[in-house]
Amino acid sequence: MNVKNLLVVLMTLNILNGSDLCTELSDQIKTYVDALEQLKNEEPDRELYESHLDRMKKYSLTIQDSECQQSDSLLVELLHHFAEFMSKPQGDLEQYSLLLTSCKERMVRYSKTRESELKKEGRSLDYLRDWIRRKDRIDQELRKLDNKYATLKVYISRATPFTEMTRVMSRASGSLKPVKIHFRAPEDIVKEDINRRRISYLTKTFDMVLSSYDPDTGFYFEIPFLPISSNQDPFPDETYAITFDGRVRYRIHNFHIMQQDILVVPSNPEWVYIEEVPENYTKIELPNNLDFEVWDRSIASFVDKTTLVYVESDQAKTLYLPVDEEGTNNHEIVIKSKKKINLGWLTGISTLIMLGVFLYAI
Repeated sequence: MNVKNLLVVLMTLNILNGSDLCTELSDQIKTYVDALEQLKNEEPDRELYESHLDRMKKYSLTIQDSECQQSDSLLVELLHHFAEFMSKPQGDLEQYSLLLTSCKERMVRYSKTRESELKKEGRSLDYLRDWIRRKDRIDQELRKLDNKYATLKVYISRATPFTEMTRVMSRASGSLKPVKIHFRAPEDIVKEDINRRRISYLTKTFDMVLSSYDPDTGFYFEIPFLPISSNQDPFPDETYAITFDGRVRYRIHNFHIMQQDILVVPSNPEWVYIEEVPENYTKIELPNNLDFEVWDRSIASFVDKTTLVYVESDQAKTLYLPVDEEGTNNHEIVIKSKKKINLGWLTGISTLIMLGVFLYAI
């Protein structure tokens, strides 16, 4: 996708309010996105990526907290460039998809408002049409992700299901350490550079935590955005191989466009299961009859509720919300009254929290 000229379109659609602060912020964002483009060919590097991810989120929050007239365009500029020049080449396709979706939603909202304003002013809609065309290109990129990648679900088989989020550790080396997972992809997959980068990213960063939930089987873990093979009838050595701790290897026979198998692995005697809320999650209990949405301030977008992890019972919903690397919860719960409840003060809490009275008291 061509994003080099996006700034021209964005700045044409908005007029700076003349504030020194807004001018300075605009210059900072332009300088930063120009620098990002120079990093697009860097090999996956966890330390490099996490430092820029943190920087991007801080810029995002600064833009949202500003009163600049061009805040919408600045935010789209930042998120779009970061997605294309950092998240995608680093192999973080989860963040890439999230940022593109946020850009698309913001562009749709903005174009509707701006169209009405331009018509009242008697001005040309040409730039707005170009904006919409760019939104359509983002749609194409998101469809490519849907067609070329899928989520691998991995269940650990044991006598009793996992009823809480669980971290899986290994004592294979003599001391308790995270389980090492190595991904060996079929040859047709790694021929494409972005897929090679995705596999590298997963191998370097994947943490074996049972953080997905199925009401019938309990908690399990997912490997998202795993590249799909084009070979629908592979030989055994042409399939995915996933190795745990360099010892036990499992093969996934079908992981192509027509079928994606699940992987069920037996409980390993060297694995230790620690029931805990991971540091990157906050656990909350909400009234079962509460109608709510979750807003993510770091990307200025509502979270798709189907992607949330929550366990329902007759009495309550247990909701798990992610927090960032610094332990900051950028999420807000939006209830029917349309008021927002900032959850920042819940950061780091891993015990059950009853919020029913507080929510209804607003």
